[in-house]
Amino acid sequence: MRSNPLVVWVAALTLPAVCHAQISSVIDPPPVSLLFDDFNDGVSTATGLNNTEDGGEAAGVASVNVLANAADPQVQFPTPGDPFDIAALPYFRISSQGSVSVGSQVFPLPPAGATVVDFNVGANFAEAQLTFVTDPPGADGSGLRIDPTGGGGPEVQTFGYDYIFLDRFQTIGLAEYDRDNGTEGFDIAGNGHITNVQVSASTGTLRAVTSGIDPIMQRAGLNVDAGVFNVLEIRAAFDPLSTSRFEVFWGTDTNPGPAGGQSLVVTDGLIRDGQLHTYRFQMGDDPRWSDTLQIVRIDPLADADAAAGREFQIDYVRLIAGAPVTDTDGDSLPDAIETDTGTFV
Repeated sequence: MRSNPLVVWVAALTLPAVCHAQISSVIDPPPVSLLFDDFNDGVSTATGLNNTEDGGEAAGVASVNVLANAADPQVQFPTPGDPFDIAALPYFRISSQGSVSVGSQVFPLPPAGATVVDFNVGANFAEAQLTFVTDPPGADGSGLRIDPTGGGGPEVQTFGYDYIFLDRFQTIGLAEYDRDNGTEGFDIAGNGHITNVQVSASTGTLRAVTSGIDPIMQRAGLNVDAGVFNVLEIRAAFDPLSTSRFEVFWGTDTNPGPAGGQSLVVTDGLIRDGQLHTYRFQMGDDPRWSDTLQIVRIDPLADADAAAGREFQIDYVRLIAGAPVTDTDGDSLPDAIETDTGTFV
């Protein structure tokens, strides 16, 4: 996983008639998430240790050990680059795991009681979607302090941190392929038409090869408000030799799926240069993306060509609340970031 910089825009994607409702889309839009740290370089940045020990970084995870019977254990992670602006990035996500399931806390630096945000840590890696306190007093964006637990137990407890993202809009990472062997909740077995699966912190992606028609990966049990999270963003790369379509199916409480006809399809608009590109879809344009979203299925390359063995990569799959997509004047810049002259705001 890598935070993509502002990139050159290509023409806005036009979806074919297979979609019953026209779904607005853009390719390689300016990012709306900022990577705070993915802990992928193997160099620990942990500081401010209080009744904790630095467990180092390995395989895309920063580890922290809470000492036995420790009071008020703490660890700090400084912002890798310039201080971040909480007003511009009011939301954030932390993927974590613990040897015990407990409540944790996080503060923007310098820490203050009024700025604390609570989240839960379980036995398996999971993402917590969080919101900074509005106008946090004194917070300067220089880093984050995490209190893994309110106090240590009779034995050393270990906590791991996979990634931290700062977001302009509320965001759910359905998949942030960032640590070794982390498949992030997607079932990539499906019909067995995806092989040679590799998830690596060194690449920050899932890499795989198709081996049959309709290779499938899906994630169920989402229970997400589709009315709020109405944008789907996928960053992916496709084999230059491929000709197959890319397809996404979904299912909700009122419109179950995956089901034929309830999908978006991209063929001609798919960039097949083996490089990562970001595809952002305004799923709320389709009235069947409504109520409670339960499942998302991705067919990375979905025609007979896929049986020839085509490589693909996925960096991430995200649901976003209200990220800019619409391009009224057709100049390939979303309305939310430009003036009526076609220039960046």
